[in-house]
Amino acid sequence: MENRFVVLVAFLACLGGFAAGIAFGFSYATPPQSQPTQPTATPSHMISPEDAGNKALDFVSRTFGAKAELINVSEVRNAELYEVSLNISDIRGTHKEKIYITKDGRTAFFGGMLVPERETIGNFLVSGEEVCKEDGKPVVYFFGHSGCPHCLWEHPIFENVTANFTDFISVHDNFDNFTADEEVFSLFSPRGYVPTIVLGCKFYRVGSGETQGEREEEAKEEEAKVLTALICELTGGKPENVCNAPEIRELREKI
Repeated sequence: MENRFVVLVAFLACLGGFAAGIAFGFSYATPPQSQPTQPTATPSHMISPEDAGNKALDFVSRTFGAKAELINVSEVRNAELYEVSLNISDIRGTHKEKIYITKDGRTAFFGGMLVPERETIGNFLVSGEEVCKEDGKPVVYFFGHSGCPHCLWEHPIFENVTANFTDFISVHDNFDNFTADEEVFSLFSPRGYVPTIVLGCKFYRVGSGETQGEREEEAKEEEAKVLTALICELTGGKPENVCNAPEIRELREKI
């Protein structure tokens, strides 16, 4: 049975590539014991618990830039998942978190998030949800605030990219707006971490794209291409002058 409880998030904290600073209550659900959309890993394609622990450590370091220490790894009953408990150190101090790794080693995500189907380009996760639309257009969401340096890094890229899709998407830019689209935010970032980007309820990521390149400008360029390719996937390749660029077509083939 799914255990639910209400969490009140009312703090400001950055954890590497993401931060917490949204103040409202939301429901937090522990991952279900079984997910029909979860791919089944055969024994020959399963990673070991030790490898799962290493992947969780790499996930926290690579995606969020935080330090972490492994506590233990266990299997989730009746699901193709490993549960990895970590001590994560950030400006709040050291706190325990759970990371879930699919047994095929392809996907990592925080406890309480939607169980994704897989990971795709730019460290985005692919949900099993239908594309959410408004007036017939895919809806894209940004959640963040000006007290978060990683949000400040990501937000201008989001603005510039979405401006290229004015007639094809509906943009919900919730920068410094702590009350809008609460249901969507709590679904895709149940711990209240930002920046969170949700593209058509199909692609989502908690954290910035700062790790997309070794140099800052390289990372910004790559992040813009990733966002563009994912949105093009939602719009069916429109507008063509944006989505038919060779580098965007190449990325779309990897989604």
